[in-house]
Amino acid sequence: MAFRAKSHEQGRDEATGLSGVRQLIAELEKEVARSNRYGRPFCLILFHLTAPTWLVPVDGDEVVIPVSLVNQFSQLLLSLTRDTDIAARTHTNEFAALLTETERHGAMVVATRIIMALGEGTGSAQEFEMRCAIAEYPGEAGNARELWHITRVRMLKSQPMRSQSAKLNLAG
Repeated sequence: MAFRAKSHEQGRDEATGLSGVRQLIAELEKEVARSNRYGRPFCLILFHLTAPTWLVPVDGDEVVIPVSLVNQFSQLLLSLTRDTDIAARTHTNEFAALLTETERHGAMVVATRIIMALGEGTGSAQEFEMRCAIAEYPGEAGNARELWHITRVRMLKSQPMRSQSAKLNLAG
């Protein structure tokens, strides 16, 4: 398991083929420079998938979501983002989408499509909860790491959405 976690930090996640956290941060820094140069905003979306609260053990350990759900989410992330965007797996159950030249409204549309597609595709056999947050550069952060931090804090503070729920509650 330590090897898998390390692969998230480096180039690509072996299990999904998505970018890892270091590659995402490097791309965020490039996008900040591009945004500053051309005056175009971009957005970062973070998603965190977990087992429903009622499945979490009393000791608080996180229940690992099924590999099939991780793979399905990874494929949705790739298929519902553009070639110019960056899809990443940043942690075991955490994913990101860096949407180049995209304002907040556009990012909300993309996040909604991903959430709805995942909810439709899993059926009742794979119940899960998801947290999601969006932040926009340059309006909400002065650099790449600040944007990452703001989005991550929002995601962790957001209310989880159940897979059965049609109501969307996007933080940010």
